[in-house]
Amino acid sequence: MSFRVAEFYSGIGGMHFALKGAGVDSHVVRAFDINTVANDVYKHNFPGVPVMQRNIEALPMSMFEALRADLWTMSPPCQPYTRQGHQKGSEDPRSKSFLFIIDLLAKLARKPKYLLMENVAGFDKSDTRPILLRQLLRLGYRFEEY
Repeated sequence: MSFRVAEFYSGIGGMHFALKGAGVDSHVVRAFDINTVANDVYKHNFPGVPVMQRNIEALPMSMFEALRADLWTMSPPCQPYTRQGHQKGSEDPRSKSFLFIIDLLAKLARKPKYLLMENVAGFDKSDTRPILLRQLLRLGYRFEEY
């Protein structure tokens, strides 16, 4: 089975590279990141993938539905959670788009079958982690944390 992948907070394509390196049969249908330099590098690394530079919260529901992605990969902003940061969690404005995605999952008619997320040490003790886990459980996802 080939997975249709939407890559949120795509950066320079680390998750995309990891999928390929792991031999996962996948096709990234769109990558999203707000950083112009990261997007330029992503386009260089993966020239066939459309990259969208927009605030995720500004995208219409129809955009998420149109992706028809089986797998969402995410590397959300780490600054709200990192041990070197202020550890404000969901109170940090940089966590806003991730909280939006967590909420969005419940509203989608066609939810992704799989979510793959990475973050930093400190996320596990944040107030955002239980928000994410409650939503995943509510929607019937099973999860593993490493």
